[in-house]
Amino acid sequence: MKGKVILVDGLKFLGVTESGRTLVLQSSTEPDRMAPPPMQVLLVTLGACTAMDVKAILDRLGQRVEGMELRLSATRAKDHPRVFKRIVITYSVRGDVEEEKLKEAIRLSQDKFCPVSAHMKASGVEIVTRWEIIRS
Repeated sequence: MKGKVILVDGLKFLGVTESGRTLVLQSSTEPDRMAPPPMQVLLVTLGACTAMDVKAILDRLGQRVEGMELRLSATRAKDHPRVFKRIVITYSVRGDVEEEKLKEAIRLSQDKFCPVSAHMKASGVEIVTRWEIIRS
């Protein structure tokens, strides 16, 4: 996997993936911030990674998912480099979904499939998962 980061101006950068897709990132210290800072992107990347796993697993298990939203809340170290210490992920799934199958999908994502979760856990981040099912 390859990528590059190009200075736009100030502390705003353009990230370019090897497939040519782009993402604008900007320091949280910039007064005219129009793009997210890297740590916020990292947090939502974790959410996207595990959400994709859970949705795919539930589909394979024959569960009818009509909607899904993940809420993520992170606690960071007080001192630099201000790494994530703890992240709470709440999976809110709408549809005709069995709770045990949702729990299993989350477990599989967190323990086996999501490389972002694995990377964060390996660096000492505590990841806590919660869930709710909203029946249609």
